[in-house]
Amino acid sequence: MANKMKEFLPKIEMEKMQALQEVEEKYETGLITLEEAREVMRTKVGTIRPYHIAYMEQNLKTGDEDECIR
Repeated sequence: MANKMKEFLPKIEMEKMQALQEVEEKYETGLITLEEAREVMRTKVGTIRPYHIAYMEQNLKTGDEDECIR
């Protein structure tokens, strides 16, 4: 059952999620401003759905050992 969600997403969606992750990482590290992040989201990423964020959180992000897990 692991990683079953990926089977239902088209390839373009995976590219969109990679771009979304890059924008998030750059914003969190201070490499881009909020306005720049919004512009990239508008031009490169476009519309995102809840399953984009859910999949990214489950599969693309690395976990921090000190992070609280419920």
